[in-house]
Amino acid sequence: MKLNYKIAGFIIAGLNFLAILNSAWFFLVISRLPFLAWLCFNACAPSVVIFLTGFLLQSRRLMAASLPFLLYFGGGGLFVFGWHGTSLIAQAGHILMVAACVYIISEITKAKAWKKALNGLVAGIIVFAVVMPLQNRFVKNHPEYLKKLGDPKFEKVINKN
Repeated sequence: MKLNYKIAGFIIAGLNFLAILNSAWFFLVISRLPFLAWLCFNACAPSVVIFLTGFLLQSRRLMAASLPFLLYFGGGGLFVFGWHGTSLIAQAGHILMVAACVYIISEITKAKAWKKALNGLVAGIIVFAVVMPLQNRFVKNHPEYLKKLGDPKFEKVINKN
């Protein structure tokens, strides 16, 4: 049985949306962190929102703009976070973000939308270059939130930078 390409896209988008809801529940309800802390300590959520917006608007340009974020936070997260305990939940989200990257790249390739993709990718890289230092500064300036999350391995990675 062949899985329809559009259905696969909706499945990837839907699962990524559920991962955002799960992270919002953990950061905002369970850990009781402020909204901005959730966005900075879990930059995966705004990254996925960019992808989902592009997906729902059928904008290859916007989906391409999400690639730097998805690759860095999703793909990179696979190597930063552990593979045991509650980290498995975060890792599932990272895998879904990588699946979104594969979907975006295949969608651009299938449509041969190179110009739109390049424009979006350049815009995404510029926004990423602006947002990343701000996100890092917020995380470094709020070790109290990091302690609240209780992940010593992640704490070592943050303090190393």
